[in-house]
Amino acid sequence: MFGHTSRQKTSLVISTVLLTLSHDFVPRFLGYGHMNRPEFVENHVTAFANQLYNTDPENQKAIVYIDATYFEVQKSKNFKVLRKSFSNHKKYHLLKTVMDLASDGYILSTHGPYFCDSANNDANILLKEYQNDIGNIREVELPAHLGARNQPSTEDANHSRIITKIRWIIELRNGHVKSTSKFLRDCIPNTHIRHLKDIFKVVCAMLNKYHEPITMEDATVELANEMRRKALEENHVQTYVEQNNLIRRRGIWHNLIGHQIEFPRLELEILKSLTFGVFQLRLSPLYIQDNMDQDGRHCIEIDTRLGENGLIKVRLFSRHRNNTKYQLFVAFDMNANEITGHYCTCRSGARVVGMCCHVASTIWYLSYSRHIMENITFPSTNPLECVQDAAVREIAEEENELPEIV
Repeated sequence: MFGHTSRQKTSLVISTVLLTLSHDFVPRFLGYGHMNRPEFVENHVTAFANQLYNTDPENQKAIVYIDATYFEVQKSKNFKVLRKSFSNHKKYHLLKTVMDLASDGYILSTHGPYFCDSANNDANILLKEYQNDIGNIREVELPAHLGARNQPSTEDANHSRIITKIRWIIELRNGHVKSTSKFLRDCIPNTHIRHLKDIFKVVCAMLNKYHEPITMEDATVELANEMRRKALEENHVQTYVEQNNLIRRRGIWHNLIGHQIEFPRLELEILKSLTFGVFQLRLSPLYIQDNMDQDGRHCIEIDTRLGENGLIKVRLFSRHRNNTKYQLFVAFDMNANEITGHYCTCRSGARVVGMCCHVASTIWYLSYSRHIMENITFPSTNPLECVQDAAVREIAEEENELPEIV
């Protein structure tokens, strides 16, 4: 393809191109020195991010998201490298790099690569790369430790939701990095690990130069103000449930699917405003399908004994663990045709900035999808029909007949 007579010449050409791009192209489109602060704030801090994260929106500041992405590497014969590259979280041999991203997906700078053992966790990387600013970083709100609690408080859950509102931009940009470079997408041979840093920087610089900025649908200043306002509210449904011990109260459970219950009927746009996004609504059909089993062992259930006007109690299975069930409560006003509150016993169920997937799935089904069930598309169940499951294998009658022993 290159017209060279040997692999060494081809390798030399590729190395020369990489070196040239690293010296001439990358510094123009990547790194802290290629752009000053006012230019970054003006061109890459969106109005939504400024209103959501800046305590003084009139005085715009630089807003940067920091996250790591992983690259699979070949197993090394060096035992130390083998240990340090193995990720107990991902169960692969990996290296990771860190990106500083703007709210429109622009990559300000990169760091790494780093190993993936416990000594190279995100906290240690943060301390290493930003040690000059670590005093200011500690003033920023960090996720609270649960301690003996089962779930974060409403305040902590609300702030966590605000932080993760633009998290998908980071994940999307990480996907762009790997889709742009086959080298970064596939397993990296040990002989080429020394090129990972330069190739990663070149790819990020190319994305800054040639890729369109990432825009978020319906991300307006009004939405940011509404999220900040909701973050200051208490979860009155949680307070009522705990004061009346409704979680431990024995109930009479019936399958919610097909059960006739009076509940507000809402349009999809109203549901989007309740969840502050579409992620939970996209998962709702999957949750409902997973809890539609007719055998009664894995279904979404409603407590018909609760007897509270404008409040329902529902329990459904976790999508991660077969034996884990969550109880959730939804308060509503039929006269005003609106949802007035919600609470779930899952980890993020106490928040009022949006809602967890369990609450969203229940509201989505009761207020929207059950009225147009024939138009709802669920994921295919073909693998369940053509793949055997030894845990639930049915034994045919003829298999029960033991052969006669002579």
